[in-house]
Amino acid sequence: SIWTRKGSFAPGAVDMRRRDAVMDMMGVGRQLVFPTGVGLWGAYLVMNHDDMTNMPGIKTGRVEYGKELCKAYTDWAIGIRKVSKRMNFMLPLIADSVDELMTNAHYLVDNGIRGVWLPSNLPPARKSPAHPDLDPFWKLMEDNNVTVSLHTGPDNPYRSMEWGNAP
Repeated sequence: SIWTRKGSFAPGAVDMRRRDAVMDMMGVGRQLVFPTGVGLWGAYLVMNHDDMTNMPGIKTGRVEYGKELCKAYTDWAIGIRKVSKRMNFMLPLIADSVDELMTNAHYLVDNGIRGVWLPSNLPPARKSPAHPDLDPFWKLMEDNNVTVSLHTGPDNPYRSMEWGNAP
């Protein structure tokens, strides 16, 4: 039943081509979809790499691998958007510099994504969201009607002191 099965066992949870039919049965017109699986764990690797530096069996390159997982999830979500416009993906936007942030943001916008998730312990481009260096990012989001969200999950909220570091 659509009302009792949850998580990966729920109808339409894995086979996203069924999601519209499930939403129809539930009376849902549109849905926000935050990362799970590959996208969530990719972001987790990037956000919490410092916590794993002394763990046995953890190899270097966690940040790069995490970014690759996030990119794979993003590309999957872009493909799903071609199947249904009713699922509004909130895709992880992770970058270490303003240039990387803008490149990644343009990729999302150019592929029809209208929602991004900024992990709450990793400021965008490692700067306060209020920093003037990020004005082009906010203009791009505003000009393209892209929702920017924070969503706590496997991250430690606001670990970085950069959140308040802006003129």
